[in-house]
Amino acid sequence: MNLEDSLKAWALVVAQEAAMEGQSAQMVIQSMGMEKLNRTLHKKEKGKGSDKLILFPGGKGRHLTDDEVIRKKRE
Repeated sequence: MNLEDSLKAWALVVAQEAAMEGQSAQMVIQSMGMEKLNRTLHKKEKGKGSDKLILFPGGKGRHLTDDEVIRKKRE
């Protein structure tokens, strides 16, 4: 391998590193955007409160004659 080939290979490596750096920066920006969207979504979902959610904690159904359901209803 001569000097000219070495310089071409070096230039190619530099160009690839620059492209990968740009891709990494784009991934960071996308990740930050997704985190913000997730926080907003969770905030909206958590904000929706009602008595029905209290009666069925954890999203699991219960028999309405269950002692826990009756106690929650009285509260």
